[in-house]
Amino acid sequence: MVQKSSLRSATRSGARSCRAALPGRTSSRSNGTAVAQVSEAPAPDNIKDPSIPPDGPSLLLQLPRELKDMIYEYALTNDHGLVEEASSAAINTRTRFRILDSHSRQSTHPNPLKEVCRETYYATRGLAIKFNDLTWRGNTPSAAVLHFERFLQQCAPFRKDWIKRIIFTFGSWPSLNLAFHFGPSTPPYDFCIQHPNAVVIVRLDCCIPFLSKIDYVYWVNAFHYVLRGSFPLPMLLGRDLLYEDCVLEWCGFQRPANLRFTCSTTFGERSQYVIRELLSGYYGFGDTVADAILQVMRALHKDGL
Repeated sequence: MVQKSSLRSATRSGARSCRAALPGRTSSRSNGTAVAQVSEAPAPDNIKDPSIPPDGPSLLLQLPRELKDMIYEYALTNDHGLVEEASSAAINTRTRFRILDSHSRQSTHPNPLKEVCRETYYATRGLAIKFNDLTWRGNTPSAAVLHFERFLQQCAPFRKDWIKRIIFTFGSWPSLNLAFHFGPSTPPYDFCIQHPNAVVIVRLDCCIPFLSKIDYVYWVNAFHYVLRGSFPLPMLLGRDLLYEDCVLEWCGFQRPANLRFTCSTTFGERSQYVIRELLSGYYGFGDTVADAILQVMRALHKDGL
């Protein structure tokens, strides 16, 4: 009996010793009750933070040229394009495009890849203009065109061939002869002639602030008729002669097909909501017709008239 008791006691003591020897496991006794506690084991040394690049040559730089070009295009393409604020106080400085965040209203550099290493700096230098619309935004046409002219002087000829779309936007009412800024022998006009595959769009601010008094659709019809010779919205013909006279005064000059205009600087959700209310309430169109008209107007604003 004594032998069995001694054996049982030795077995319990050995089990406790084995449990205590397990890694990350401790035991404590509270109120006479044994409580097992498990602590986290230390992470192995071979597991690294995935945000830290591995040692050795960059995997990006080892990719084939075609794959790197696809990555560069994805990284440098921005939905809102590149914007330069055309200030008359900064005419003699270098062109500095920025990316404008529509939510935070903060601007950032268009090419962060230039900061990675020397190879990506030279591989992506100036490449952002190939994948984005370029916008010159100023209070007056003079400031915007002067900044654009300075950009052309600084830009290498082969990079000019990359450009697909240029946008001018300014906040003043266009009660002036736009031929002085965009007509023959001006930088935008000459650029259109020399680069027929690019599109230059001049966005005028003549409609949206006055939607409560003037119907936007009449401006669209008038611009399209004067500039392209047809009415895109024939179901909305009416008081167009007044608007046509204004368009003729502003931009009644010969233009290449890739020099285009729009009658508003923006055509966002609120503008479309107001116009849809006009189409449904004032004109009495149903939802299907109103949606079709808005689709045409969105396309005309995006691509210019």
